[in-house]
Amino acid sequence: MKKENQTERVTYIISYSNKAIFKRLEKMPMKISYISEANQQVLVYFDRRFKRDIENQLKKVKGFVEMEESALFQEEILNF
Repeated sequence: MKKENQTERVTYIISYSNKAIFKRLEKMPMKISYISEANQQVLVYFDRRFKRDIENQLKKVKGFVEMEESALFQEEILNF
């Protein structure tokens, strides 16, 4: 299989201040893995090629605080 045909998954933590962000997240090309309401954070994963588009869309969403790469990201598990 050629490298360009492979999916390269990345895991990010999205911090929020308003639950309205979930409606927008559900429409984006990502998978929600875990939601921590106590910390107001969402663990998501998606294809690396969508990172820039997702960041740009989130910056426009009310309640978005920040997006950072997860320290728990295990490349050998999520890449397929």
